[in-house]
Amino acid sequence: MTDLQELLSEGTLGRILRSFREATGLVAIVIDVSGEPVLAPMAWENCSVCRLVRASSEGRARCGASYADAGHQAARLGDLYVFQCHAGLVNWAAPLVADSRHIGSVICGQVTMWDVDELFVKEVADKTRGLGIDPTALRRAVFELEHEKAGQAMDLPPTRCRLHRRSPISVCG
Repeated sequence: MTDLQELLSEGTLGRILRSFREATGLVAIVIDVSGEPVLAPMAWENCSVCRLVRASSEGRARCGASYADAGHQAARLGDLYVFQCHAGLVNWAAPLVADSRHIGSVICGQVTMWDVDELFVKEVADKTRGLGIDPTALRRAVFELEHEKAGQAMDLPPTRCRLHRRSPISVCG
């Protein structure tokens, strides 16, 4: 069993993610180092833009690459890393580290930090070009995004959690 599988099997991380969602209204997922989701609540794809993007294999690949890169940056920094995904939405990555090795990351977000306007719709459309997304559906989905929740999450105090076992695993952020 890998360190990430061991961490997930204990259920602690799932409880932390549920508590975070209850406190902020935002969904968080756990990815492995390649950007693949390994713990994602059903509400994860409530974001309409993400559902449209992830409807294609190319869109899922772009998401995975974006998440993997952000996870590696967070691990390199040893701290929370705020980033724009390939589609232009704001997310956060927090590294999961075991024995000084990056084993995965917690990804949260799919928000904007500003009011949505036509310029942002165009930016998202440009960034998701080639995914076969209906422009009308994408425009409607972008205008459904809310930025207020991002402020709630950013106002939370930084959280560090160390889980003690044979090998210490920490969630940095």
